[in-house]
Amino acid sequence: MIDGTYGVYKGEVHRIGTRKDGKISLYPNSESEIDDTYIDEYNTGRYHKIIEPSELSEAYILSSFAMYKGYKTDIAREVGDEYDLWVTDYEIAKKLGFDRCDKMAYNLMVKKTDVDEVIVEKQPLKLREKPSPEPVTETKRSVSFVEKCFQSITSNLKGLFSNGGQK
Repeated sequence: MIDGTYGVYKGEVHRIGTRKDGKISLYPNSESEIDDTYIDEYNTGRYHKIIEPSELSEAYILSSFAMYKGYKTDIAREVGDEYDLWVTDYEIAKKLGFDRCDKMAYNLMVKKTDVDEVIVEKQPLKLREKPSPEPVTETKRSVSFVEKCFQSITSNLKGLFSNGGQK
């Protein structure tokens, strides 16, 4: 199965992952590709290179589905000459003979030859550069909603007490 997140880096397709810091983890296509720019961050033997999103010419997610007896189903995994198909709709599951495998999911192992068609959908992935924070200055400082509420409450309280409790 080819499901996953991919990016085109220097003309080559690679599996990628997005990082919390806004950067991209780029995974090698083969061991021979690993050089000193790749790291094994967690000592698991899985190397990746950290790059900027702008270094990718394209990024996308691939998802596989099967048309089975006229219904579009998820392909959860591929095992030899079979697919593990999943649906979440009870009526469809009942009609197709799927078994309940989770609180809201049903599955069925089927021969690949019993599947009408395999559909691979490509969804573009928009990667954004992490913006650099703007310095906060007193002249360009925006007052948050909470600060505005606090200012309003304190000014009302000051007015209340400065007039001896009279409005």
